[in-house]
Amino acid sequence: MARSRNVVGLVVVSLAFLCFTQQSLRAQNYRKVDTLAGTTLNEAVEVEGSVQRWVSGLGGNFYVLRTNWGEEILVRTSRELPAIDKRYKVRGLVTEQLGKRFISEEELQLITEETTRETGASGAAVVVQVPKVDLGSQVSYPPAQPQVSSAPPPGGREPESSQAQGGPKVLLRRDVVPWLLAGAGLVTILAAAVMFARRRPSSGTEISVGLASSPLAMAPVRSDSELAPSSKPSIPEPQGVTGSTVKLHRPPAGTLKVLPGRFEVVAGESEVKEIRFYKVPTQPVPEITFGRLAGAPYVHVQLNSPTVSGRQGKVTYQNGQWVLTNFAPATSNPTRVNGRDLAVDESVPLREGDRVEMGEVVLAFHER
Repeated sequence: MARSRNVVGLVVVSLAFLCFTQQSLRAQNYRKVDTLAGTTLNEAVEVEGSVQRWVSGLGGNFYVLRTNWGEEILVRTSRELPAIDKRYKVRGLVTEQLGKRFISEEELQLITEETTRETGASGAAVVVQVPKVDLGSQVSYPPAQPQVSSAPPPGGREPESSQAQGGPKVLLRRDVVPWLLAGAGLVTILAAAVMFARRRPSSGTEISVGLASSPLAMAPVRSDSELAPSSKPSIPEPQGVTGSTVKLHRPPAGTLKVLPGRFEVVAGESEVKEIRFYKVPTQPVPEITFGRLAGAPYVHVQLNSPTVSGRQGKVTYQNGQWVLTNFAPATSNPTRVNGRDLAVDESVPLREGDRVEMGEVVLAFHER
């Protein structure tokens, strides 16, 4: 009887190990991007952004996701369309049909982390697994309908191009490899369990497996209600502030936490005198981007000047200190700190009185 309980316990641990290994190896295959420019077909990518609108007339369920940089990315899903104005993390494969490049959704994660001024409490995230969809080469584009069609795209003959024929093979390799590795581990554990069960215990000795005190047994089990999307309030309605060059958003008083540190506008702008930073619920690590392109409220400052790059740079709040990172290449106008040009992707910590130049816009950093 004791040996039977041992075998059952080891089988349970083996199954948990198999599921954990498959999910971990699968998550490592995705590359985080902000735009589909520079990606390749069938590449596994990850992108974060807010759902702007649903798209009809493309032969399936499509929606538009806007990133922090203001880039709009088309996403196709085989499930129910996500909620508009909610922020999601999307994982999937880069796909192209008739010149349109989009992400074929494999995994959808609703970002519901919330942080308030008083408590700083964090919420949870909901992950929805989405089956893969093999796209045919013939796609019809009917006239736009008042509601989005949930039917799959009309199938045609198999694509003849080498690129299209290679798609399913890539999907097969990405799915099979994690399962093979996990299966090898399961076989090893089961073999060890059989050998362990065949051992005869000495008289008066009982063999037991301490599953009750193992990390798996002690892990809390979440109910369906805990896995449901959080009902916490959404991001407050932004109040736009537009100057001659600088455009940003400010929240209503008392809605978002004001972080320490700020930029004083020294030159290149006549109306906006100060740039403050806020703790946004959807950002575990506060990050504010700068550039000529438009972006999301509270996490992006638009510098509408031809001397500023579309993606100029960003500041990140790390361990109680703001860190500046430059994105602009040396061929344009790289971000300059105290008279020194920063290299692409170079980061420097900001200190009191540092002079930051982004094109014609000149900023002075203050710790308070």
